[in-house]
Amino acid sequence: MFAKLIAGAAAVVLCAQVAWAQNPSSLSPRTSLPDDETGIARPSIPGPSLTGTWKATTDRLPLTGDFNEKVWGKNAVSVRDITLSVKPTGEGTLTVSRKVLDARGRVVPGSPSIEQADITIGEARPGAATRVEHEVRVVKAERRYPDNTGDRWPLENLRVNLVTFTDAHGTVEVRFEPADGQGAFSELLSRQGGAAARTARR
Repeated sequence: MFAKLIAGAAAVVLCAQVAWAQNPSSLSPRTSLPDDETGIARPSIPGPSLTGTWKATTDRLPLTGDFNEKVWGKNAVSVRDITLSVKPTGEGTLTVSRKVLDARGRVVPGSPSIEQADITIGEARPGAATRVEHEVRVVKAERRYPDNTGDRWPLENLRVNLVTFTDAHGTVEVRFEPADGQGAFSELLSRQGGAAARTARR
């Protein structure tokens, strides 16, 4: 019974975490290129500007109200971390990790969840103002609960959008939209250190 209550409360917490990012980032748009043999346009792959690892600042949401206090206890906090890894080929993995910490900073059993999407990044096109919209295809996506290894749910019809900007560096906007609306968000991610980051700054 307690496990079912925890699972239900976790769904409520995930739905509550919706943040729409405002800040800009840069990366040059790339267009489709013709195939040398067929002449048919094929999606371009991102250059060093997108290659590498990107992370969002950890989001911490206090869980207040009678319902949350009954389930999680007073002063509990919902925590969300987002990581995007992109290969030079345009293949990427977006990982969203969530959990609830109690008043003493301990992870509440049953609360951790991980959403992972394997994506392919293709053509980029200019958007409004300084925005650059990147074509994204979701190859595979699922939601799983580490405390219950058998709990894996495919995220059918998940939409992932990537936006960069022409007037700033080292930032990418990720919009994550599950079909059921659970845990949707739009967030800014910052480039992490490494060779790819140094290349992009040149």
